[in-house]
Amino acid sequence: MPYNKKAVLAANTQAIRIILRLEKEQRLATEEERIILAAYQGFGGLKCVLNRTEQPEDIRYWAKSEQELFKPTCTLKQLIYREAPDALIAKRYWESIKASVLTSFYTDTRIVSAIATALAETGVEFHSCLDPSSGIGAFADTFAPYARRIDALEKDLLTARIAQALHPLGESKVTVHQAPFESLGELAETDRYDLITSNIPFGDFMVYDRAYSKGKDSIKREATRTIHNYFFIKGLDSLREGGVLAFITSQGLLDSPYNEIFRRYLMEQSRLISAIRLPSGMFSEHAGTEVGSDLIVLQKQTGKGITPGEEERFVRTAAVPSGDGFSIAFTHNSLFESPWEEVRSHTIATERTMGTNPYGKAAWIYQFDGGIDEMADSLRIQLAQDVAQHFDRKLYNTGVATTEEERQAEAEKKLLALGVTVGSPQKEAQKKDKERDDAFKLMPKAIEKSLPQLYSTENELLGDRTAYARYFFPAGAYTAYLLEYDPKERIGFGAVTMGYGWELGNISLDEMEEVQIKGLRIERDLYFSPTKLHQIEELEELVQGHFTKEALQAEENPTEELDKGQRILSNEEIAPEGVPALTLFRQYEAPERRPDMEAPREMNGQTVYFDDDHHPIMQASHEQEELLFAPEEYTLWTLEVERVSAELKANTPKHSPSSQKAHTETKTQTSRRRKQPARDTIQEASLFDFTDEAGQGQVVPTTEYREVFDTSPRPFLSAPDSHLRDGSIVVQKGQVGYLSDLKRRPTFHPMDLPLAQLTRLRA
Repeated sequence: MPYNKKAVLAANTQAIRIILRLEKEQRLATEEERIILAAYQGFGGLKCVLNRTEQPEDIRYWAKSEQELFKPTCTLKQLIYREAPDALIAKRYWESIKASVLTSFYTDTRIVSAIATALAETGVEFHSCLDPSSGIGAFADTFAPYARRIDALEKDLLTARIAQALHPLGESKVTVHQAPFESLGELAETDRYDLITSNIPFGDFMVYDRAYSKGKDSIKREATRTIHNYFFIKGLDSLREGGVLAFITSQGLLDSPYNEIFRRYLMEQSRLISAIRLPSGMFSEHAGTEVGSDLIVLQKQTGKGITPGEEERFVRTAAVPSGDGFSIAFTHNSLFESPWEEVRSHTIATERTMGTNPYGKAAWIYQFDGGIDEMADSLRIQLAQDVAQHFDRKLYNTGVATTEEERQAEAEKKLLALGVTVGSPQKEAQKKDKERDDAFKLMPKAIEKSLPQLYSTENELLGDRTAYARYFFPAGAYTAYLLEYDPKERIGFGAVTMGYGWELGNISLDEMEEVQIKGLRIERDLYFSPTKLHQIEELEELVQGHFTKEALQAEENPTEELDKGQRILSNEEIAPEGVPALTLFRQYEAPERRPDMEAPREMNGQTVYFDDDHHPIMQASHEQEELLFAPEEYTLWTLEVERVSAELKANTPKHSPSSQKAHTETKTQTSRRRKQPARDTIQEASLFDFTDEAGQGQVVPTTEYREVFDTSPRPFLSAPDSHLRDGSIVVQKGQVGYLSDLKRRPTFHPMDLPLAQLTRLRA
């Protein structure tokens, strides 16, 4: 079905009406409202919103083919300015719609599903995924079953609001951020993504990324001049080693001679998994654009270099002559220069003819005989074949590429699994000799390409640095782990030991190769794979815990099951503070025996005790009562307590007649008690005798009740604007609080502030 501008504009208006209502009512969308929001298709094919709509007479400035859209466009603008919280936000919404006209082209979910299914056949798990130009989340929703966490970035304000309403925090793996791709700063290796995929914007739009524009890398500076080139370079930088990048982009990246420097950079820093030219007009039905598109899939491998064959052809372009045979009609990528039968491995089109592109210039027109469902099925099959042939599983899992020998061994294993016998005893003997010789080759090309440059990882924690090779001497204690390497000087940096402890220092491969004692030489451990230093047991003393600890994830069921003997009864009375609780353990537990303690014995008519060192304690008197203070200090303290008690009694206010009567009765009872004969023994005053005197005669305090202010954190219900930061003061449901964790899960923390501070905040 062709692209219907009027129907798309009506669907977009309904979605915008819903999102404005949700923001005003501060609530989540219902299922019916989510269906309306999901029908939003953006304004990439609706350039009518750029026309004048201030007065009814402005229709005369519109083209006749679009005059039927004048009234719906005016209705949309009036809706935004009427329902928005204020005029400033309404203006921002309308400007965001106009700015998205050049870049807001949405992808059919059937095409995205074909890409996701083909990449899932690699069998690897994507822990983290990024969609740098998400729209309302077509790629994020489709890849959600294959990834643990998905970050979706959307620059357009209104589109981001709709995407956030479709993906509330905590309900799915998708977290939507209203931010452009250039806002993503330089990521640490542990924060980089396993997969970055999207239908990226295209065109000669400049991007302001200060790290690129002001940096020393000329290719990155030049990439900021065109948005599609910037997305590829920035995407590769945001991937971890071995990660996958899958972008749908315009044909300009592959066909333009100007972009050769960027294609060369991509092939030097990554592996080409697939480059498929999509049929012309594939997105005309869903996005209203006829621009030709390509699907490019790369796997990051830093410093790899360009592999002969398809990667060399990926870099180059070829000229297509015009009909006169003397001039050049246009240029296209060398991947599509071969005969049609060979070109078909890089396209899902069924035929191509000479024609013109949407800009009126000569170009190949790639046509497909079938509908969008057949296109998606063909794309899935073609991409799955490319992934099975070119994807390096070892590179993805470890960051080190598979060598040719390992690749051949893997192929032999597959043949053996099918019952095909490979090799002979003589060949196996030659293979063992070759492996022995490889052990003396201290720096194979596969390891050299993966090693970081000298001093490039010195800012990392020691335990987080990776050892890429292990060397040892068979008849000695010499062992070395290589961390960095300078191929020109053949000098590396790593951890070395001679058997007396580990040290960090430079390692010369030339000197290591010269070592030969009784026919023995330093060898490379063939069974060692790149490993973090904190994971190597013998380097524990060197690392000393200097590495990044992994955050522990909270268990889904944190409630611990208690044994029957350890359960606490809900109605059990807890002993008051300061009162010792009598338990049965002391009744039945065996007394502690100290065989090292010497028992007391009689010496010269006295009982002599001994300390832990078996020395006699001559002046120990266990019969003497131990006091809290020295005798003199105790007497002074007693006098001081009596003086304070007397002052408290003197300051006691007079009571009412009823209380005086009660006091008289108490006094009579006290006098009667005094008439009783005194006890024979005089009890000395103790510390606890004076604790009640201070409270005698005082008025019983009245219990005050104060409403407890709930300061527990809770989700931030509003969509966070781009100006908000962690710690920003906001108001939610009449409560003042601050925000935290805006990038992942925005959280609102209420604050119980006094009236003076609240007044100051409002000012």
